[in-house]
Amino acid sequence: MQEIDGTFGRSFSPEYINLTKDFCCDSGKAKIIRWVGCKPGVYKGSKTLFTSDDLAMCSWFQAVDTYSYMTVELETESLVEIELKDVLFFFGKCAWPSDSLSSLKHLEIGLNGQGGLIGSVIPFNIESPNPERLNYQIIRDRFEINTSSVINGKMVINNPSPYTVSFSMLYAH
Repeated sequence: MQEIDGTFGRSFSPEYINLTKDFCCDSGKAKIIRWVGCKPGVYKGSKTLFTSDDLAMCSWFQAVDTYSYMTVELETESLVEIELKDVLFFFGKCAWPSDSLSSLKHLEIGLNGQGGLIGSVIPFNIESPNPERLNYQIIRDRFEINTSSVINGKMVINNPSPYTVSFSMLYAH
């Protein structure tokens, strides 16, 4: 990796981006999202199409009392249920097989509804619904939620893809 501004990998120099042109970025209309200097950008070859300081993810922290970490292997067309209790932060990342097609990589994540807070859109739950009412999201590579309204109940992760995927997660209370 090339040293740039005294650090390794914090941003791409034009020379580094040009080294990847045959690999990912100069094949017709192909574009790639990269995190350069903590902020996302859309690139086509060495040309920057979009970047935003408002979406930068550096220099932040969140104090936590307790946390849990786990990795689950999901076979093709399988699902797993994980019990969550008083979760305020959740981060999950997929590790797909290297030969998987991007268009077929997706997981479904179902979370129980959250309790509302004063100022929430009415009607809202006073606390987490019981019986559970799952809300689903479809993800490709990662899923993150950071909330002031606790997540309780089960989380369902469904793998409808034709690949076995490893899903690692960190959740904090």
